[in-house]
Amino acid sequence: MHEHTLTAGAPSRPATRLGPLRFLTLPRLVFALLFLFLIFKVELSDPDYFWHLKTGEYIATHWGFPNGDPFSYTFEGKPWAPHEWLFQVGLFGVFALAGATGVKLAVALLGTAAVYLTFRTASRLLGGSSVALLLAAACFMLLLPWFVPRPHLVTYVLVATFVDLLIGFKYFGEDRRLWLVGPLMVLWTNVHGAFVIGIALLGLFCACEWAKHWFGRPDAINRRRLVRLSAATLVGILATAVNPRGFDAWLFPAKLLESSPDTIRPGEFLSP
Repeated sequence: MHEHTLTAGAPSRPATRLGPLRFLTLPRLVFALLFLFLIFKVELSDPDYFWHLKTGEYIATHWGFPNGDPFSYTFEGKPWAPHEWLFQVGLFGVFALAGATGVKLAVALLGTAAVYLTFRTASRLLGGSSVALLLAAACFMLLLPWFVPRPHLVTYVLVATFVDLLIGFKYFGEDRRLWLVGPLMVLWTNVHGAFVIGIALLGLFCACEWAKHWFGRPDAINRRRLVRLSAATLVGILATAVNPRGFDAWLFPAKLLESSPDTIRPGEFLSP
C-alpha cells in the first residue's frame, strides 16, 4: 500500500483557514472597511488645509519659520507662532510625495488609528470585542465630521494612545510603555496646541493613583510602580519644552482664547 494512502478509520484533520483569510477577523474587517470609507469620504475643501499646506511648504523650502505673517495683507509682519509646524511640514511632505491622494490616505489612516485605539482599550477592559465594536462605531460617527487634514487628527490619535497606555498601566501591569510618554509629548507639542490635554491626563491620573495609594493600603510594589509613573509624568511635562518656543507654548492656548471672542468656537478649546 502506498505510504500516503489513508487507512480506514483514521481521524481526519480539521479544516484550517489558509492564506490571508486566517487573519481576517471581524474587527479587522470592520476597520479595513472604515479605512476605505474614509479614503472616499475625505474632502480637501477645509480652508485651513490650504493654509497648513502652504505654511509647510514655506518652512520646508526656507528651512526655518517666518519672522512674521507672510500670507496676510492686514496682518502682514505680525508675530508668527509656529505651534503646529511639524504637522504642516509633514502635510507638505505627504502632498509633495503623493499629491492629494496621499493626503486623503494620511487622513484616513489617522482617523482609523484613533478609532482603533479606542476599540482596543474598550476591548481589553470589557474582555471582548462585540460591545467594544459598538463603542468604536459610536466614536467613529461622532468624529466623522472632523476627519479633515488638520492637526487635531493627531490629537485624536494621541489622546487615544495615552488613555490606552494609562489603562494598560493600571489594570494590566504594563510599565514598559511609560518610556513613550516623553517622545509622544515632544511630537504632540510641535503638532497641536491641545497637547495640554496630555499633561492633564497624566497629571490627574498620577494624582489619583497616589491618592488611592495613600488613603488605601500602602503597598511597596505599587509604590515603586507609582514612582515610575511619576517619573514618566515629569518627563512628559519637561518634554513640552522641546519646541521652538520652549515653555511659552503653554501660554499659547490661553492667549488664543483671549485674542478674540471668535476663538471660543474651535471644539478643542471647549470645556469637556
